[in-house]
Amino acid sequence: MENIVTSYQNPDLDGVAASYAYAEFLNKTNKIAGYFIDGKKQLEVDVVLNYFNIELDNKNVNFNNDIILVDTSSPNDISKDIILDNVIEVIDHREITEVEKFVNAKVQVELVGAAATLIVEKFYNSNIKISEESAILLYYAIASNTINFKASITTKRDIEMAKWLQKQYPDKLNEDIIKLIFKEKSKLEKPLKKALEADLKLMQSLAIAQLEIVDVKGFIDNNITEIKEALLTIKKDYNLKYVFLNCIDTFAGYSTYMIADIETEKMLSKVLNIKFDNGIFKTDNIVMRKELVPLF
Repeated sequence: MENIVTSYQNPDLDGVAASYAYAEFLNKTNKIAGYFIDGKKQLEVDVVLNYFNIELDNKNVNFNNDIILVDTSSPNDISKDIILDNVIEVIDHREITEVEKFVNAKVQVELVGAAATLIVEKFYNSNIKISEESAILLYYAIASNTINFKASITTKRDIEMAKWLQKQYPDKLNEDIIKLIFKEKSKLEKPLKKALEADLKLMQSLAIAQLEIVDVKGFIDNNITEIKEALLTIKKDYNLKYVFLNCIDTFAGYSTYMIADIETEKMLSKVLNIKFDNGIFKTDNIVMRKELVPLF
């Protein structure tokens, strides 16, 4: 029976890279595996695919096969066609998980900066040659997830595995391309509501949107009214009590929280012990959404 490796719906580069590369690893260890990218890929994925001319062979899959989940451990985030009892393995790097709902799964949850790091380690520890395509996807997934290794979630393991990948394909994996990816990721879809919804984490009555862009201050100064209107519309459309934006400056290395309503301002001010100025609060360093989620 074929193993299907997949991630959450509308995945980022980490989910796509981990799916693609883990399927390769399984095939190189005498198991039959394929990958499936569910929904619309996030912008950073297409940036990397287009730059390196990598094509994904995303065929329709039979979800009655054994399913392996990477970069996710929540039933709410995966395809509704997946039968939870068919999930045989879960590989994730989040602090908050729902792995207990996958009763037949072997579970690997380790707090590193990227799920991609856990997949690279499998190649490294087994001394298995990694393809150029998998190395590219995994390397830039680690760089993206850790904000070029600046985010506090970055671990020694992320850095070591990225360096190991660089040694395999030094002409394809470098700082200049990381910067290019971050610049391309800053070209957001209009209207901005669409861009915020593209990476929206829903938690009961709270939603957190996250953007990782260059020049956060300039972006907010030029779009503050539209951002607040988008947040209010999202709050109404999703019947939420609270909603806010975590906007990460990938070059300068800080985060800015934006809110548009008094209920969210009161809640965040209390939980995070911060004070907003015109709906804006700037941190001293990068704070990732996955660091904020456990606080709520």
